[in-house]
Amino acid sequence: MTDVQKLRRKLTAVMVADMKGYSCMVRDDEEASYWSTAECLDVFRREISSNCGRIIRVAGDGLLAEFDSIVVAVEVAIAVQKQISLIPNRHRENNFRPQFRIGVNVGDVIDVDGMLHGDAVNIAARLEAFADPGAICISDVAYNMLKNKLKCGFRYLGEHNLKNIAEPVGVYQIHFDNEADRRRPTMRPLTSARTHSAKPSICVRPFVSLQQRSQCDSFSDGMTEDVIVNLSRFHELSVTSRDTAMMFHDRGVTNAELAQRINVQYVVDGCIRRQKGRLRMTVQLVDALSNQVVWSDQFDENMHDVFIVQQTLTSRLVSKLPIRIEQAEQSKAFRVHSERLEAYHCYLRGNFLLYQYGRASNEEAKTFFRKAMDLDPSFARAHATLSRAFHFDWRYGWCTDPDQALRTALESARTAVALDSTDARGYAEMGFAYLYLKQQKPSICAYERALSLNPNDADVLADYADALSYVNRADDAIACVLRAIELNPYHPDWYLWNLADVYFVMGDYAQAIQTVNRMNNPSECYRLLAACYALSGAIEEAQFFGVRVLEQHPEFTVEQWVDKQPDTVPEVSQRFARGLLLAGLP
Repeated sequence: MTDVQKLRRKLTAVMVADMKGYSCMVRDDEEASYWSTAECLDVFRREISSNCGRIIRVAGDGLLAEFDSIVVAVEVAIAVQKQISLIPNRHRENNFRPQFRIGVNVGDVIDVDGMLHGDAVNIAARLEAFADPGAICISDVAYNMLKNKLKCGFRYLGEHNLKNIAEPVGVYQIHFDNEADRRRPTMRPLTSARTHSAKPSICVRPFVSLQQRSQCDSFSDGMTEDVIVNLSRFHELSVTSRDTAMMFHDRGVTNAELAQRINVQYVVDGCIRRQKGRLRMTVQLVDALSNQVVWSDQFDENMHDVFIVQQTLTSRLVSKLPIRIEQAEQSKAFRVHSERLEAYHCYLRGNFLLYQYGRASNEEAKTFFRKAMDLDPSFARAHATLSRAFHFDWRYGWCTDPDQALRTALESARTAVALDSTDARGYAEMGFAYLYLKQQKPSICAYERALSLNPNDADVLADYADALSYVNRADDAIACVLRAIELNPYHPDWYLWNLADVYFVMGDYAQAIQTVNRMNNPSECYRLLAACYALSGAIEEAQFFGVRVLEQHPEFTVEQWVDKQPDTVPEVSQRFARGLLLAGLP
């Protein structure tokens, strides 16, 4: 028998871990470094051994381990990261905290005398180096095996060419805060080729702040969003949504690569510097197909003239594109948001916090929106975004009185519309509040008005689809969600949730299940999966997801759920309820 024939192969889950900044820590204090590292490695040893894993090698600050199950491997990685984050700093005088990067992969390996060899091990090592300190990265193969089996979120980081690995590897980072991760925009694997819009398509890339990350950076993001909103008002343009645009802060992705990923023709790129009361902004418009700069310019203004800079920027961008825009639409696009610069800064800070998608940050965002309103009572956008903050309170259970939160959201949206009847944001928030107050007709009217003002707002389109599904307009709802996904290819999971709900309304349970499985974290759709599997006759699968629903929401009852739905067609809610009961839910 040859040596090659003696090699033993097996399928296994591989974990590679390494401490951040270990060499510098040793240089500064050898003894403290030893004790800090030893304490962390004890956590690894305890969790791995108690979960039937095997440590293959420990080298200084890192280790290699294997598990029979990819689910167990990731559960151990999560438990280790959580425990290490709580270890007090007992060994060093400064505020140093040890942080580990962890990579997890699953694949076929060669086992020679207990040592593992092969691409599966190498990929895990590359994933470890790819992870943020304190984080866990997994391969796309691992993700496909465990995405419905863990109570955590997954954030797709794209395909990457890892060192000495022949084929690109899809990389996912695990988020322990799965509530927030469901709501964040995220990169997604391409499922099909996207067609070019008949309209000129454009993505406004986040402007780079040339200062260190600070309040100036949130100002740069705010300027980016303003340009997106202004351009989106023009029906002749197809404008990529804010969520997708904000995914491209990383300048490692070129404009040509960006355009190819999201299939746009033009990219707006630029940088901002604030110094001694002045603002300098450099902007360029790039034709992504030819990779040529169509137009570039530089603005150097007093901060008191920031709105003039915004108006001029939007005007010049539009004038360079092959479109004709009516003068009335230009005048709407150039509307000044607030007469008070301080109020505008409060709005930008609140908006930044709002999109952190957390309970505490949402509460802080409301404080900034209220301050902006106090400084400028006519600031409509502040009222509209305050409405969205109260929507978040209601939708995600961040308040003690959900009904009052929804009524406050409606009141804030009405105020925004009264102050500025040309801003789509207020009408969209009004539509959402009316829908869940079970006033469907006013809801539809509000959404239609919002889209007449801004037809390129992806979030409004996706929310509108949800409203349409409740009034038995499933075909229109699907068209809206697909258009939203086209505008925002790095959309948050709730777009797919809304799409799956529409497929349920249509009775297409297989398509609904397939859509849910495209979500990075489908845990809040376990109800939908339970009902779809039950009504498809797959009772065992339905009961599995029914158990998962009760694990997440022990107080859940079918009767309470049905009472909350704003359906105008009772048959849909009754059918959903029948599926939930067949799945074993109370």
